[in-house]
Amino acid sequence: SSGINAEWPLRPGTHGDHTLTATKIESYIRDTHPELLATVTYGSCYYDVDEFVREEEESKRNDDLITFLLQAQYQELSKEARRDINEIVVRNSDVVDGKYFARHMCAGIIVSLPSKE
Repeated sequence: SSGINAEWPLRPGTHGDHTLTATKIESYIRDTHPELLATVTYGSCYYDVDEFVREEEESKRNDDLITFLLQAQYQELSKEARRDINEIVVRNSDVVDGKYFARHMCAGIIVSLPSKE
């Protein structure tokens, strides 16, 4: 198989592929479609982690987002690791209107044709 997915296939059991960076995608576009313009923009995304942060009983905690961001099953980690991750999420969150929102870097890729001026 060829193409970007062949170069960076998803590993079984993961929810995404964090090794597939904006820089790699941009490079692939430039190498395979030199007629296109590709520009990467970076910024912060915010995820609602209020339920994750506040839920005292771990069995009721919604950890799907944390599992995705970690690329590891949160519930399968040791109790100490889960406690540390919870503290990190709190430290890397902003409280807006009383709710926790975790900051996470994200990228957007703009692909366009050059202008014909």
